[in-house]
Amino acid sequence: YNSGYSRIKKKVRRELKTDMAKALYNFVASHRASEAKPQRVKLEQLKKILGENSAEGKIFKAKIKAAMQQLVAKGVVSTWWFEKNILVFVNQAR
Repeated sequence: YNSGYSRIKKKVRRELKTDMAKALYNFVASHRASEAKPQRVKLEQLKKILGENSAEGKIFKAKIKAAMQQLVAKGVVSTWWFEKNILVFVNQAR
């Protein structure tokens, strides 16, 4: 994030296996989140942002979990967790 613009690494995005992981990558890359101030987003809000209309709550949460695991593996996110129906994450230091 520099001067109001997100820095998307196209190579990393292309290597992600699912559309959900790619969409989450775009979202994560556009938000600053540190250990001291992690980013929190309600799953219902995230569902709207990502345009995910079909998935039930449990199915959507499972898709988010799989996508976040990919983002951790690619070094985009250092840690993440759910707090009830809220996704919390910390970006890797840039």
